[in-house]
Amino acid sequence: MTVQRVAASALALTAGALTLGAAVPAAAADPATAGFSRVRIGTVGKLIAEKECFKDLAIQHQSSKKFLEVHATGPSATRNTVRATGAKAAKGELFELCILGPGSDEETAQVYLRSQKVRQFVQVDKVAGRRDGALRGRASTLAASTDFDAVVVAETEAVFRFRSTYNDKWVTVERNYPGTDDELVRAGRPAAATGENFVLWAFGG
Repeated sequence: MTVQRVAASALALTAGALTLGAAVPAAAADPATAGFSRVRIGTVGKLIAEKECFKDLAIQHQSSKKFLEVHATGPSATRNTVRATGAKAAKGELFELCILGPGSDEETAQVYLRSQKVRQFVQVDKVAGRRDGALRGRASTLAASTDFDAVVVAETEAVFRFRSTYNDKWVTVERNYPGTDDELVRAGRPAAATGENFVLWAFGG
């Protein structure tokens, strides 16, 4: 089946124009997610039909339990790198995830991520070396490099797996990289990996 993708660069999206997903209380109190609630989502088909947009999100790496953060300091070549370094969900490290339309196949949705901290879209870098595929919050507009397929792993608990359509690689967290590249979020795997899922938490939900 051929699926028509949305041309991201042609979209003019305004804040608050899309439907927000509902949040549900966490099953048990956890200091790491105080003030946040798990987001309720439906099927991929429902997300696509409603063009849902989730804002004020903390995004947690399921395997390491760490939260994604945008590191806004350092040299220009690495500034705004996304790393899974947060011990708890934080108001200063929020994201939005919006559904643009159908993904590359019937089981995926086309999405973008945007850092509310730096007010930039998350893009995939194509560079030489271990940082190839690194996610950074540095795009001012939607483009091919900001385009992701999202797979719903758990409908009731907003658990996603992501693949960059820019380089055709799955998004994972590199947990053995040296120095400031440790916990780098990178679209670098040719196949989906167990545990490399991402959980959405809504602030104030």
